[in-house]
Amino acid sequence: MLLGLKINGEPVTGRTKVLWETTESVLGSAPPKPSQDGLSVKLSWLQNYIKGTGMAAPPPPPPPSTFV
Repeated sequence: MLLGLKINGEPVTGRTKVLWETTESVLGSAPPKPSQDGLSVKLSWLQNYIKGTGMAAPPPPPPPSTFV
């Protein structure tokens, strides 16, 4: 899954038993209880959080004009 998150180093994938405190230290915030599902986080929260922190990739430039 790619969300435009800037990373430095190897990606971390797969199942893990990470506590929310670890998530907070990595991202700078832990999701609120309604956005948590066991040890998973709702993608809607992650996408909104990434967009709000500036970690998201910039939007692509508009296509060139095709008018002649």
